Amino acid sequence: MTISNMNFSPTNGLRDPAYAPTDPANEAVLRGVIQGIPDQIRDFINDVLLLTLHSTVLGSSGSEEIASPTIPGIAGNTVYTQIANLLSIAQAAQAGTILPGTVTDTMLSNIAGQIKDTLILHLADKATSSHLAHVQPDGTTITADANGVITSKKPVAAKLYAYRNIGGAL
Repeated sequence: MTISNMNFSPTNGLRDPAYAPTDPANEAVLRGVIQGIPDQIRDFINDVLLLTLHSTVLGSSGSEEIASPTIPGIAGNTVYTQIANLLSIAQAAQAGTILPGTVTDTMLSNIAGQIKDTLILHLADKATSSHLAHVQPDGTTITADANGVITSKKPVAAKLYAYRNIGGAL
């Protein structure tokens, strides 16, 4: 249901001489003319406006009729569409998805202790002989398996041994 503009019947209300004669026939006609306009306002509020605002039926609910200014990052221009889109973002975040544009560079500021600063420091940390940090496997002497287990293969020098054949056995 769409909330439409209220119109008087007749359109000009009390200005219409056919509805509101200059010289009413009697007091009852005068009261009817005067009370008719407030009755139309009351009926519009009760039967159209409040009925729509109280509706919870999708497609004709009050929240779908109430305009709302733009909220950055939230699509929609009615209360209903903005709440529905906010719910989608919350459900995606709950499922582990961060939507594009949700986390901005400002949120990842370079200020000490913030995420961006911490990540930069973490990535710059390199492993040494006494400190475990970022290790870059070369695929030969250092490897990493699918589980992230790092293995170092110590090169073994090939030694040649002279074997003597003693009675047919080695």
